[in-house]
Amino acid sequence: MNPPRVPNEHLWRHLGVPADAGDAWVEAFTPLQYAAYALRDTSGRPLGELNAPAPVRAGTRFDVRPCPYADARHGHPMNAGALGPVRDHLPWIADALSTLRAAYAALHPTTVEGLDLAHAWSFSAIAMALPFFLVRSGAAEDGTVPVEVAALFKVVQGVAMSAWTDWVTPTEAPSGPIAPEPWVDRMFERHRLFHRRTGRVCAGPETMIRELVTRCVAPTTSTPAADADGLLTYGSSWAALELELWLLAPSFLHAVPRVQAHSDRLMAPTHASTPADRITAAQRRIREASGQAPPPGRWEDGWHRPT
Repeated sequence: MNPPRVPNEHLWRHLGVPADAGDAWVEAFTPLQYAAYALRDTSGRPLGELNAPAPVRAGTRFDVRPCPYADARHGHPMNAGALGPVRDHLPWIADALSTLRAAYAALHPTTVEGLDLAHAWSFSAIAMALPFFLVRSGAAEDGTVPVEVAALFKVVQGVAMSAWTDWVTPTEAPSGPIAPEPWVDRMFERHRLFHRRTGRVCAGPETMIRELVTRCVAPTTSTPAADADGLLTYGSSWAALELELWLLAPSFLHAVPRVQAHSDRLMAPTHASTPADRITAAQRRIREASGQAPPPGRWEDGWHRPT
């Protein structure tokens, strides 16, 4: 049986995968969340909402209205249409984060008592990888991503963005395990991470945001998910691949030691020496974790990823 291809031509244009790279290398050509932006859930709603490519947004109702919350977002436009599915599936999202968090702690025992910035980023990256993991493993395709999975994908992006911002620009950033409440305050007050470059703001109520951030980064006592191994390997490898690609950027040189160390933790016990070999090794683990044949050849220096 041939490995499943994402049946969405807009996704391939969106990712800019070179013709000579082939389908097997798709994860290497996009930041983590962008691969899912052009997918639709079972209700037909794009996972990327207003960030999805224009052809994918066609026919979807986006309820953009002034934000009613009494914080820095007040009065700014927000996409209230994205909030309904999150509210409808909030108990499932919270439980999924707790069980996945416990599975992550089993893989990285030092995180049982909480996540530092590096692990907060990679944990949220793994959660964001769930929709595309389902596609790659043949459990879903464009239009059949479960609504609750799409909702989880949408809410965990803020955790990843905040962790990444603090991790790579660590001035006054928290060190050691993250204390959820002051970290959320920092998200609102310092980074304004719930404000988009487009002018829109996050539609999530502050109480919901605080609950979900706590589920991600606080100490865990939950029982690990029994079937999370494939997703953990896939998501960890994709996160490591993302780091390896960022390490090739000249503007990222200041963060190389700590980022490389975390990439090594995510990819252990792989010991590839050159960047091309490390990227190739990560993509092989990605394919194997989702039940597919390894990619042909190796990463080519001439390939690049849109930024």
